[in-house]
Amino acid sequence: MREIGRLREGSGKAFNLDRFDVLHQHLFIWNRVKQEMVGGYRLVHTAEVAMGDLYSRTLFHFNRRFIDRIGPAVKLGRSFVRIEYQKQYAPLLLLWKGIGKYVARRPEAPVSFGAVSISNEYCEVLRRLIVRYFQTQLARDSEELGALIADIEPDGKGLPVRLRHYCKWAQSYWSLAWIRAVAAMDG
Repeated sequence: MREIGRLREGSGKAFNLDRFDVLHQHLFIWNRVKQEMVGGYRLVHTAEVAMGDLYSRTLFHFNRRFIDRIGPAVKLGRSFVRIEYQKQYAPLLLLWKGIGKYVARRPEAPVSFGAVSISNEYCEVLRRLIVRYFQTQLARDSEELGALIADIEPDGKGLPVRLRHYCKWAQSYWSLAWIRAVAAMDG
């Protein structure tokens, strides 16, 4: 757990862990050659924890009716990929493959949900634009938004990579929150 906490970005602390970590399972990628962790996700089956033990409830106001309506689900979050691996596609692909296997072993929980925060590396106007876009467009055409962001951002970066891939992956509605204190995307 300490290595996961050390590698997670965004808290400004030496170890980015919270009370939810001990209540959830952790999926991670291990580079056998370099003997190092590449990235990870935190996940939990909603039937395995109390409502107050879902991190998403600290960001969104939902109750037991929400969980009952979507049915058994897998809550995803706190994803990370080491900086030196972030420009590669394989880490996210492997993490999602692992999530797919986790979900496949739990056919009673076909729904996945979680929060995505947007890096403070993006100016506040663009963070607000991204949130507003998804509130109105429901993730229909994220490429259009990515091109606009790339035109505005001084370094030319487009839509955050995980958010871009989530848009391609997801088949349902989105709700986004950003946390000003977090300097890295959280999935």
